[in-house]
Amino acid sequence: MSRAAHTPRPTVAVIGGGVSGLTAAYLLGRSHDVTLFEAEQRLGGHAHTHDVPPASGAVPRVDSGFIVMNERTYPNLLRLFGELGVETRPTEMSMSIDCDDCGLSYAGGKGLGGILADPRRLGDPRFLRMLAQVPRFHRRARRLLQTDSDLTWGQFLDEGGFSDYFVQHFAVPLVSCVWSCGDEDAAAYPARHLFAFLDHHGMLQVTGSPTWRTVVGGSRAYVDKIAERVGEIRVGEAVTAVERHADGVEVRTEAGSQHFDRVVLATHADQALRLLADATPEEKADLAAIGYSRNETWLHRDAALLPALPRARASWNYRLASCGGGADKVVVSYWMNRLQGLEDHDEHVVTLNATEHVDPAKVTARMSYEHPVFTTEAVAAAARLRTSGGPRLAFAGAGDDVLEIGTGWGTLAIEAARRGARVTTITLSVEQAALARERIEAAGYTDRVEVVVQDYRQVTGTFDAVVSIEMIEAVGERYWPDYFAALSRLVRPGGAVALQAILMPHQRYLATRNSYGWIQKHIFPGGLIPSATAISAQADRVGLSVTRADRFGADYAETLRRWRAAFLASWPTIRSEEFDEEFRRTWEFYLVYCEAGFRAGAIDVAQIRLEPGERDYS
Repeated sequence: MSRAAHTPRPTVAVIGGGVSGLTAAYLLGRSHDVTLFEAEQRLGGHAHTHDVPPASGAVPRVDSGFIVMNERTYPNLLRLFGELGVETRPTEMSMSIDCDDCGLSYAGGKGLGGILADPRRLGDPRFLRMLAQVPRFHRRARRLLQTDSDLTWGQFLDEGGFSDYFVQHFAVPLVSCVWSCGDEDAAAYPARHLFAFLDHHGMLQVTGSPTWRTVVGGSRAYVDKIAERVGEIRVGEAVTAVERHADGVEVRTEAGSQHFDRVVLATHADQALRLLADATPEEKADLAAIGYSRNETWLHRDAALLPALPRARASWNYRLASCGGGADKVVVSYWMNRLQGLEDHDEHVVTLNATEHVDPAKVTARMSYEHPVFTTEAVAAAARLRTSGGPRLAFAGAGDDVLEIGTGWGTLAIEAARRGARVTTITLSVEQAALARERIEAAGYTDRVEVVVQDYRQVTGTFDAVVSIEMIEAVGERYWPDYFAALSRLVRPGGAVALQAILMPHQRYLATRNSYGWIQKHIFPGGLIPSATAISAQADRVGLSVTRADRFGADYAETLRRWRAAFLASWPTIRSEEFDEEFRRTWEFYLVYCEAGFRAGAIDVAQIRLEPGERDYS
């Protein structure tokens, strides 16, 4: 019997049955025995679907929380849907602005007809000036993304010289709708963080936005499919405390306490703070720094909450009470018939914070949702929480999405996961993938690392960081344009690319680029060692800039010496696997040859950071 059959799997408690908790439980189930705790009687959190009595035909399943996604922004979620067999359909993300004060009514994302839903606005100089300022706003926002600016959203608008009319009838609605927050909360958001999010969602450009999608049958479709695959689910059992110990974690509920090897807190930060009985001072400060806005949310049939002008009706519809702004709550209505493709004679609308405007007789369901308020302090705290919790606890939702091009032995993926990242690592080698999966499973990170056998040119989505260790030498100069184009396409705005590359002086690179030597013949067929200048030139072509390079050739020489010593010491074992003397001499020569090159300075090695510059959105 195999060792795995004798060894009990580690146990993990996941606290919180929203999308983050369900996803964590689903992934952890591959390597752990999972128990999911949810205080409410319903799983899903903001993934909330309602069966609505129809005016005609089939019963509509209408979402009232998380509604839309796209491949660029949510590649991991859509990959999960693929695993689960969850069907999605295309939708659109148009947005309208309706002002009760000045009567403005227009929609973006619907072409000229939506912008000029009220043709009389062509005679309004305030409106025309607002439209003229939109491209300038987009350009300034994208430029800010290339800096380390700590401006808030409000300060950015003040310094930009934008008209008050533009601020109140375009800029503020854009942010308030996306983050479900009032005007003052929005003004305090870190501008760079906000613009990275908007750019990632295709909202800092007039054209070229990604294709948005909704789940067929509502978000309950994937909530139910995930729940079917989670080991033990305790709905309606609220956790009252979590305490870490050297040998595990104690999870307490009103029904008693239970020991687990690990725990994932998939709750809001304020809830996690109340649950952690042994929170460190740093954890307390970071969790307390993340605040929330509460939004009363109604699902209803009252079409009066949609714009009166048919051409102004959009998927998202923002209602402005006054041209002066200053609202402490966002008022926005989501037109679900348009978003979800509902075939019903009634209009189904989800409205935030407009209870006094909705006919009570037309209300289908009443909810209250909380959304995070991302102040500068909150963003910094969330970044620190990515690596908090110690070896026994993780905060769900924290961590960067990292793509590794070239899996190697899986070590980098393991270390990135240990620091809180979610890692996708790709390789063309089936054998390398199998070894990496084995090592990742042994380290206990199958929930955070996915190994995929795939060409880098076929990867979709975007990532906070793209890492590639000594791949460029094997790619070959002929394919460098494709390689760097992929790096640029896959890294998110505000993210970074990290390359580790063997280098040679540029003149030597130029002299040897067309040669065919021993290394090309025996080690890297078709490969070529680049120069730093060649890398910089390729990066510039695709809008990436070298912002840092750390060389460590002398240290690499010592690494190679140790590899050679370990190889020779293990040779009796290697030889028993039917490797011959020619194999030994080849690899001993290769390791000595490279060590000498690094010691003599003929070649070097560097870790190079690349960052995306301003991209052409025309």
